[in-house]
Amino acid sequence: MRSGGGERSYTGLDWLCLAGAAIALVAWGFAGGPLTAVILIALVDAIGAVPTIRKAFAKPDDEGISPFVLANFKWLLAIYALDHLNLLTLLFPATTTAVNTAIIIVVLGRRAQLQSRRTVDHTA
Repeated sequence: MRSGGGERSYTGLDWLCLAGAAIALVAWGFAGGPLTAVILIALVDAIGAVPTIRKAFAKPDDEGISPFVLANFKWLLAIYALDHLNLLTLLFPATTTAVNTAIIIVVLGRRAQLQSRRTVDHTA
């Protein structure tokens, strides 16, 4: 089990993502309709994941994938349970699942890449 705490330093990209998410959240408050609101909240969620993706790339061993796998399972069950499938009901679960899947791919891909480099370094 990981001891909590997380990262304590913030990059310019982190602040940019925070500003973008804040702007989208304010716009969400003024959204003209439900579809606009769902688009904006999906955008906020995607922007909010950018620092996690950056960290997952830089330090893949520090990022666990089980929360993202479980969240994907949850969203897929939620989509399956929907009575009416349309853009309004599918957009947020689909984008969240796509973002989670991207994080999983980055973590696993980078772990494999770094492991192969470590293996090459030890044999050289």
